Amino acid sequence: MKKLFNFFTILAFLGCSTYFVKAQSSVEGGVIVMPQFTALLNTQDFAAGKDLDYSLTTGFAGGLSGAYNFNNHVGIEINLILSSQGEKYKGNLNYYKFNGADTTSYASIVAFQAGAGYSPSNQSWPAADTAFTAKVSLTYLKIPILFKLTSNSDKSAFFYMNIGPEFNILVSATQTLNGSDFSYSTYNFTTKQLYKSSGIDLVLNLGAGFHLSSNLILTTQINFDYGLTDAENKSFVIPGTSSHAFPSNRSTNPNGTAGLRLGLAYKFGSS
Repeated sequence: MKKLFNFFTILAFLGCSTYFVKAQSSVEGGVIVMPQFTALLNTQDFAAGKDLDYSLTTGFAGGLSGAYNFNNHVGIEINLILSSQGEKYKGNLNYYKFNGADTTSYASIVAFQAGAGYSPSNQSWPAADTAFTAKVSLTYLKIPILFKLTSNSDKSAFFYMNIGPEFNILVSATQTLNGSDFSYSTYNFTTKQLYKSSGIDLVLNLGAGFHLSSNLILTTQINFDYGLTDAENKSFVIPGTSSHAFPSNRSTNPNGTAGLRLGLAYKFGSS
């Protein structure tokens, strides 16, 4: 029985190998650019009301792409992307302070930056005008590993879908308040420490490819990615204190992006 099983295993392997060779496997390499809308998707920030409103946030991503096509319909794609993303906020700290607003929202970080913190017994405020704008800017090195499905990619135009996980490495992080970068040097830590050094997203691309020549391909895609992990480092404790930088009951804050991905790829032939 074991010999029979091994025999059929070898036959299956040879059959698959023959299929992929006949199916004209190929390798692609290229570049991609992607203007995108970005967000940090926190339910408490969404529900904060007048003390914290989201603003439209845009970013840009670009990098290198590589793919191995098993045949004209199935392949694996790996990218190396540098992505600028984050979130913009606007609000009013007096509303946050005196109207029972949700103290778990990002407005609590703004209050800390303003130097007063939040306390019902603290009735002083450092400025007459407490309206604010704030922004979180995060730059990631992103490595998506995508399963690629296409219509017949030998045609002059074809459609495809990519889906898979994306591994992110945080390169830099900044926070701004009223247009100026905020530094935590007084507190002996950096903004980057407030955010996790790595994370995982789920990526979905839907688009079309167009042959400019037999080897040169222009691609256009709508790209979505959603964070499966929290972007914020909730475990970070302010040095010299027992206080966490983020409220202990703050909800998860995953990244999200949606963008138009444009690519130019060269097909290196078939095997």
